[in-house]
Amino acid sequence: MSLKKVFPLLFLLTLMLSSSAFAEKATVVYYNAVNKSVVVSSFHGYSCGWVRKYYAKPHRLHPGDVLEGSFVLGSHRCSDESNERDVEIYFDEWWVKKDVAHKWVETQEDKDCFW
Repeated sequence: MSLKKVFPLLFLLTLMLSSSAFAEKATVVYYNAVNKSVVVSSFHGYSCGWVRKYYAKPHRLHPGDVLEGSFVLGSHRCSDESNERDVEIYFDEWWVKKDVAHKWVETQEDKDCFW
């Protein structure tokens, strides 16, 4: 195969594997209504963060809601396909394993106690 045939295929493959080129889907596995912390599960692992803004009602997420967007560090506007609205989420941890996400949830719940 010549380089003229291989290069476009490699370029397209690189775009497909890049998280910035296409939005990915994730499922909400944890949501805390008090401090609006959220954990989503996607193909790469778990992403943890806080909901900053809802763009339509209802103003909460539920486990099982499907989000589409970018789930890496920073603030991202994600589309909530379950409720047909957009949600802005700031992700603090991204692409982590289940045990790290579980520890992050425990830390968030400790911040909620009224001691």
